[in-house]
Amino acid sequence: MLTPDQVDHYQSQGFLVLEGLLTPAEVAPLKSAAERIMDDFDVDQHRTVFSARKGEKNDSRFFLDSAQNISCFLEADAFDDEGQLRRPKNESINKIGHALHDTDPEVKAFCSLPVFKEVLRDLAVEEPELWQTMYILKPPRIGGEVRWHQDATYLIS
Repeated sequence: MLTPDQVDHYQSQGFLVLEGLLTPAEVAPLKSAAERIMDDFDVDQHRTVFSARKGEKNDSRFFLDSAQNISCFLEADAFDDEGQLRRPKNESINKIGHALHDTDPEVKAFCSLPVFKEVLRDLAVEEPELWQTMYILKPPRIGGEVRWHQDATYLIS
């Protein structure tokens, strides 16, 4: 599936862009799952904000518990001074994470598409493990910079 040039690029650069790898029909269930999760999200129950700004830590119980379930995290400036959302709920969510692949059937099916196994095989990944899944959103007119970071530094095996 992958060309030798693509494999070489991955090995030397540490990333690979595979344009056209998935069809819109293959991606549609993933988008549908994200929309359903956002629609079901109760802002009044969980007002947790995600921030990757320097010096800020996300050590709330809600954030830590998100490793085993699905959680929505709001943009840092989602609320006004009265505690009301500045934008509609679906335009205030920064990300959905982190166990989508374990707990949502549509996301689990997406993550199990044979094409991913083929890519990993071509990259000589012998025993791949899926530890976290996120749906990162960039809503209009809200949100801030996500500073350079590497999620692997937070995942301790």
